[in-house]
Amino acid sequence: MEALVLMKVYPFEKFLVNGFPVVEWVETPNNGKQKRHRSLQQFESYLGLSRRIEQSGDKESVKWFNSRLMRSHFYIWYVTRICPQPPRRLDTEIGKKLGNKWDTMKTKKKAKVKDGIIRLCFYATRLLFNELKHNIVF
Repeated sequence: MEALVLMKVYPFEKFLVNGFPVVEWVETPNNGKQKRHRSLQQFESYLGLSRRIEQSGDKESVKWFNSRLMRSHFYIWYVTRICPQPPRRLDTEIGKKLGNKWDTMKTKKKAKVKDGIIRLCFYATRLLFNELKHNIVF
């Protein structure tokens, strides 16, 4: 999984402009401002986590874009390495963060299982983006 992810996002500098992530501030309808992490969005898209929600009347559907392979591998990695209880759970700092978040989400029943795993995949990609940003960029 690590090799597949690194192969997909190499070189990391393609997500940066002049060595920094692209962040935009967009005005909202109620005269506020909202932060948009364009570099992070592009990074998530490369890893298969870009989606568009389409609504028509009462129906709502999610259309996924880019790499189905990456998305399925993230899902399988999460189910096999993060969802199990601690003896079989990934025993790293990030594994513990993701595992704790999964446990709290499960106990509070915030989301259905599949939706919760997809949410945590987005969280994992944000953590990965920040780790790569701090360790690779000088």
